Amino acid sequence: MARLAAFDMDGTLLMPDHHLGEKTLSTLARLRERDITLTFATGRHALEMQHILGRYRWMHI
Repeated sequence: MARLAAFDMDGTLLMPDHHLGEKTLSTLARLRERDITLTFATGRHALEMQHILGRYRWMHI
């Protein structure tokens, strides 16, 4: 069975400076270790999200 976790980005996961906090990164890493697919919801343009999330090598837009 495929498992999926979906998260809102703006005002939820993203810090005001458009970074993910250390606790958030740790939690997301634990989910990935359990083979849970992560997906992110936002109203931002895909190119903007690519710029924001591009610093995290394991995230793809």
